[in-house]
Amino acid sequence: MPLPSFAPVVVEQAFSAHQVTELRSAMDACRPFMSDRQNRANSIGFDQLRRRNEPAPLTAVIGAFLNSGAHDFAAEQFPDDYCFLLWNCSFRYHDPASTKSHLEMHFDASFLGLGGKVYNVWVPLDDLGNGVPGLTFLSPEADPLKLYGIWRAEYDARIAKHGPGAAVDIFFDRRTVERIYEDLGGEAFVAPRIKAGGFIAFHQLVAHSTEVVRETPKPRGSLEFRIAGVRSLPDVYSKRDLWAAVVQTDGVGRRSVRIVETSELVAEAGDHTA
Repeated sequence: MPLPSFAPVVVEQAFSAHQVTELRSAMDACRPFMSDRQNRANSIGFDQLRRRNEPAPLTAVIGAFLNSGAHDFAAEQFPDDYCFLLWNCSFRYHDPASTKSHLEMHFDASFLGLGGKVYNVWVPLDDLGNGVPGLTFLSPEADPLKLYGIWRAEYDARIAKHGPGAAVDIFFDRRTVERIYEDLGGEAFVAPRIKAGGFIAFHQLVAHSTEVVRETPKPRGSLEFRIAGVRSLPDVYSKRDLWAAVVQTDGVGRRSVRIVETSELVAEAGDHTA
């Protein structure tokens, strides 16, 4: 995929106060399902909920997305229709007492692959700041191609070994990133501050991590909506048979989703180009 802008997009007040309440209620309903997930005890994916036959939280959060400013952003990025990548959409609860809640700097392309562009529309359910951690990105002064080049070399080596469509884990701890950008004297990072109901959107080649706060850390709920164009899926979804929720609009403008296997979308994309 070509290299688009590496800067995250920050949008405030994309969801109404009522929708934020709905999102928080859906998170509360999901919390019991997270506790038995061992190494992923702080999160649960949309596809895991679907397979558990727990549709209510999914219906609530996807419905809120489709009737919010987040949909407007998605439709602008993918004018030929978009879908939710269900395996990689998730409810996440950051527990500062758990080391499993903190993710070091990484690129989502490690587990999504290249190919079509994917946006993570990250929606915090708590106001960021004052101990509530957000996401950390490279600062505008940091050349993103430095870290990308190091990641890409490692990624290509692992894909050559494991084959196209493989998902790999590649993380960079803070000290490593600071050494890469030592010329900036510690100014390599930025953590946007937004309130609940806004979102931060970034594609799979934007490096990011869980923010490390200096104040007493507090819990934080968030939702990760990973979206892609229906005819331009990332490698992991085009080469493996996973599940997606395709957005559709009826004759009076009501939006809903259709759950399909990604092999169906790949076949449909082939029909359009044949």
